[in-house]
Amino acid sequence: ARALSDSQQCRSNHGHCRRLCFHMERWEGSCSNGRLRCCR
Repeated sequence: ARALSDSQQCRSNHGHCRRLCFHMERWEGSCSNGRLRCCR
């Protein structure tokens, strides 16, 4: 089992949880169990 949820992992990597990423952002992974994207 992972200690961090995907949302927490995203934020600890200086990412943001959004439905869509901005043009200048990279899609790093998922948040909220895949409902959102981790953008950075």
